[in-house]
Amino acid sequence: MSDGMHGRKKEAAEVNEAAIQARKVKELQKVERYKDLCTQFWAKRKDQIMDADALSLTTQILSLHPDFYTVWNFRREILLHSFAHMNEDEKQTACVAEMSFCDQTLKLNPKSYWVFNHRRWTLGVMPNPTWERELKLLEMMLNLDARNFHGWDYRRYVIATSSSRTPTQEFAFTTTKINQNFSNYSAWHYRSKLLSKIRDNPEGTHRKGGERWKETAEFDLIRNAIYTEPADQSAWLYQRWLFGDAPSPINVVAANYTRTSNTQIVALILFNQPVSLTDSAELQINGIKSTSEAQPLHPKQPFSSLWRFTLDQSSTSLVSISVRIWAGTLETRQKDENEADISVEITGNENVSLTFSADVPAPEEYPGESGRAVFHRELEAIQELYEVEPNSKWVMLTINHLLTRLNEGLDQCTNLLARLVEVDPLRKGYYEDLLSDLKWQLASSSEKGKLTLTNASLTKLPNPSTVKASVSHLSELSSIDASMNRISSIREVFVFLSVERLVLDDNEIDSTDGFGVLSRLRELSLRRNRIRVESGLHGLRECGKLTQLWIDGNPLQIDAVVLKTLLPLLQSINDVVV
Repeated sequence: MSDGMHGRKKEAAEVNEAAIQARKVKELQKVERYKDLCTQFWAKRKDQIMDADALSLTTQILSLHPDFYTVWNFRREILLHSFAHMNEDEKQTACVAEMSFCDQTLKLNPKSYWVFNHRRWTLGVMPNPTWERELKLLEMMLNLDARNFHGWDYRRYVIATSSSRTPTQEFAFTTTKINQNFSNYSAWHYRSKLLSKIRDNPEGTHRKGGERWKETAEFDLIRNAIYTEPADQSAWLYQRWLFGDAPSPINVVAANYTRTSNTQIVALILFNQPVSLTDSAELQINGIKSTSEAQPLHPKQPFSSLWRFTLDQSSTSLVSISVRIWAGTLETRQKDENEADISVEITGNENVSLTFSADVPAPEEYPGESGRAVFHRELEAIQELYEVEPNSKWVMLTINHLLTRLNEGLDQCTNLLARLVEVDPLRKGYYEDLLSDLKWQLASSSEKGKLTLTNASLTKLPNPSTVKASVSHLSELSSIDASMNRISSIREVFVFLSVERLVLDDNEIDSTDGFGVLSRLRELSLRRNRIRVESGLHGLRECGKLTQLWIDGNPLQIDAVVLKTLLPLLQSINDVVV
């Protein structure tokens, strides 16, 4: 029989087993020592004993476990207590020693939040902070691990607090690190923070998303990165940031009114994006001033695309409503404001014909001729990469993004998003939502005011922030059929502000919350959806003109009499007169 055991001699195996047992004994002793130190620590902390022994205890514990933040907290209390009895030189010496101790704990865990937090605190109380020493430490640390985001975050703090390096010097530093390793998200991120600071006008256009594309030299660096490592997200994300966000001037895309009672009128104004109304607007009914508090679609959400104005009006001879929103009182989530007054006029009879007009300053063309040239140049380069990397999700996503921004080749975007569903199934829902918005954007009416988009694999209703170019068209539709899809959320149903007939059969809808804003809705079909309880129909109670409803095929079991009580204006339910 062989004297070996799986390639090892028997004596060697016995020696290894003995070494393992010896290590276990040593580890148990270390655990017992740690537990004993912690017991002493908790006693000291409970009695608030802040002496040299207490400080020594924290040193011993943190040398074993540098992420014990409670120990770091008590250590700072002890140090502050001792600083009260020191002069400036003694305090400086103590802080330098503290930084040296942090060096030792960083060797145990170079990505410890609590060690870096303590370093910041120590520099904050040190009479003469040792900034140059910190920078040398960071140089060494980022040379060992260029992607240590704790080190990058700490570097930003050191530079910002000490002003020991200029933004231009730091920008060059990120270039060096990126060229060493393109897959360095922290370096790309830091670069984005520095870019605007190295311009002549740091508070000007370079800080705005719509102007970052002017940094054409940056695209050269990005192109090298994505061609070298097309699967790495770092450069792609920086490129997306560099393309920026298209300026989106505030615009009114639809408005109407409805009489909710003999004495009350509700006017609705739909903007092209969520806005916050920071001050009251001036309203007039038939030329006579009126007062009303503006309300967003959801009271607890200050930013809303749809705003509601409730007016007291008993006269039946309503001719017009005018709303003037003062300059500087509308704000987007990007902190943009309306630079001029916005006037909205709603005229006509709500039961016959209703029109609106809006006086809104015309937006500048984006991104302009030179900007489009840059976008096309980068698009061409990425399409060349697509030929080599046809399965790269980042390549396809970026082509889709640029084509959408340029409002070109949207049919190609449909194919790209469908392909992304196959290539990246973990994010299938995200791509399907993008594809749904695109289909809504591409949809055209077969007849004026009517739209049919059945069996189109839609997963959602159109997001007004995504389908900006089509919001006006969608808000004017009077009849919509989106049956046989996979729509579950009707959160954006307010986009169909003028709809009178809405068919959503064979979807996955379980609630009608949100339908209340459809003040002109008369016919609604929700056959074969997932409405299970009576409360799932409560959203229809505010639909003041709804007379015909189809809900058969839902799990909901509800008596027609009960439903008529819930919605007294109904004239027929499931084709049965009530």
